Amino acid sequence: SYTLTFTYGDKAGENAEYTLRYGQKVAYNPSFSVTGYVFAGWDKQIPAVMPDSDVVINAIWNAADGIQYKVEHYLQNANDDDYTLDHTDNRTGVTGTVIDGATLATLIGNGIVLNSAESKAIAADGSTVIKIYYDRASYTVTYTYGDKTGEAVEHTVRYGATLPEAPVFTVVGYTFAGWDSELASTMPATNLTYDATWTANTDTEFTVEHYYQNANDDGYTQVDTEIKYGTTGATVNGADYKKALAEAIFERAESKTVNADGTTVIKVYYVRTSYTLTFTYGDKAGENAE
Repeated sequence: SYTLTFTYGDKAGENAEYTLRYGQKVAYNPSFSVTGYVFAGWDKQIPAVMPDSDVVINAIWNAADGIQYKVEHYLQNANDDDYTLDHTDNRTGVTGTVIDGATLATLIGNGIVLNSAESKAIAADGSTVIKIYYDRASYTVTYTYGDKTGEAVEHTVRYGATLPEAPVFTVVGYTFAGWDSELASTMPATNLTYDATWTANTDTEFTVEHYYQNANDDGYTQVDTEIKYGTTGATVNGADYKKALAEAIFERAESKTVNADGTTVIKVYYVRTSYTLTFTYGDKAGENAE
């Protein structure tokens, strides 16, 4: 008697073994199956009758198509460094085929970049899971003083993250009037710039100084000071603040812009009224002295 053995070849499985007498008719052809593979026949012909030696026949297998595997796409969280499953693709392929996850990345673009992707062979049992990780790109949001002088505030923010609270800007002589465009709540896939807008204050202080001509020379002496209020940046004509005086006549005045910091000083000048002093000869003839 001799042994006729059917094996799974290079796959795992329990062999089929038969003991036959020499010359006995061979009526065995076992049915083998392996998950993920298609039986492709035997590596040698099954003998019609048992020869005078043991015989081993090995199964041949072809990788099956249509084997399921999953691709999981993980997106970096907007406000921390963890990752959350965005979606899962159910795919099929040929058993043993190595899948490069990078070729299946579907979220790239619009602020999202590839971090890493697994490469795996498709398992015969359909258990393969390929994980792809995506990072969010970072962009800058800048807050400026607009047409005023001040140090801008800049933040680097991840796409989709909650934007930090806008800074509070102040400028002497002006009132903050808002930003030049509506503030976004989350970071888009582009850089942002917001410019502050301002309204000139109407109660900015300036000083008006009044100067009278000296009695005995052509110089002038300050005789009065007034605190006034106007619009920052506006031009003020000192003549608008001249005084009506019996003993002096308005001569001239400066025109200046109202400084935001209240340092503007406008000078107004007056000349003394002149009168005639006459000495006469009285009831006698003579040339008056005038």
